[in-house]
Order: sequence, then structure tokens, then C-alpha cells
Amino acid sequence: MATSRPDVFAGGDVAFGPRIIITAVAEGKKAANSIAKFLTGRTPSEPYQARVTIYNTQQYRMKPDYEKLGRRTPPMLPLDRRIGIAEVEKLYPEAEARLQADRCLKCHIGPVFNGDECILCGGCADICPEFCLRLVDVTDLRGDEKLESALVARYGRMPNRGEQAAIIKDETRCIRCGLCAARCPTGAITMERVELLPT
Repeated sequence: MATSRPDVFAGGDVAFGPRIIITAVAEGKKAANSIAKFLTGRTPSEPYQARVTIYNTQQYRMKPDYEKLGRRTPPMLPLDRRIGIAEVEKLYPEAEARLQADRCLKCHIGPVFNGDECILCGGCADICPEFCLRLVDVTDLRGDEKLESALVARYGRMPNRGEQAAIIKDETRCIRCGLCAARCPTGAITMERVELLPT
């Protein structure tokens, strides 16, 4: 995040133009680490402790049709008023801001699958509105020696076709609706939030 000017670091909108705030926050952290390395000669290491929150799957619900809510452009300063360092994007009115907040996919919360409890009924895959879950035979999984050693550790040997199955999840399609967890008859799927907290 160092600029071409000595001793100056930048990130976020000032460096790359307007984007989403989470990107600017991440770049702020990168810039802070770069500044610390510049001043001390070493990258700071931050020990973290994971905190997991498990949500009651019968109570975890997203707002109805949240995935269908359209993205609205925030109000803008008129072109003839955009002078100097005037902020171009204005605030949403409160009602519109709340509606836009309802679009949040809550990426910090996601379904976690417990293979010991799963009976491979397929209910989770059937109810998924984005079709991001698939049940497959473990012999169809492709990977390196780490996958093979994980399967041997799990089952005691490499399973034969038809003996064991796995659930494949496409993270890019999941909308964190929680329907898979609510549908699971054995409680094998929980909605969990993982936070890394500085120790």
C-alpha cells in the first residue's frame, strides 16, 4: 500500500476509486501492517483466538425474499456541485438504508456440516434455492494425497464406490438462507459464525 511518494501509504477510495467499504477496511489493515514493517523492519504478527457462535436453526431466518431485493444506487451530488473534495455519494434515507441492509448475505455466518450426524437423506440439497449443494460418491472426489489421507483417516481405508458419500458445497452460490439447517432431520447442519479475536 506504499505510494510512489516516499513515506506515504494509501488505500481505499483515495487510492483505487470508489468500491465497497469492506475492501477499504481490508486495505487499511494492509496499509497499517506495511507502515509497521516500514518503521520496525518486520511485519507485525497478531495472535488470534477463534470464537464460534452457533445459531438455533429454528430461529435463524433471513427476511422473506431478501435475495430478490434490488441494489439501489445511493443519492448523488449533482454534477455541477462536485467541486473540491465534496463527497459525491450521499446517504440513503433511513427507510431505503434499512431495505439495502436487508440485502446483506451475512457472509460471516454459514452452514457447517457434521458428517457423523448426516444420514445422507438429501433434504439439504433438495431445499437449497441456489442449488449449491450436491451429494456425490466419495470415489468421485478429485484431489491430491491430502484428500486421500483424509478419507483414509475418516473411514479407516479408501472407500469403494457406493460405500460412502460426501456433500459438495459451492460457496460462491450460497446465500446463507439457513434452509438446509432448518430442513436437516438429524441436526447435522448448524448455522455458525466464526470470529477471529485478538488475544
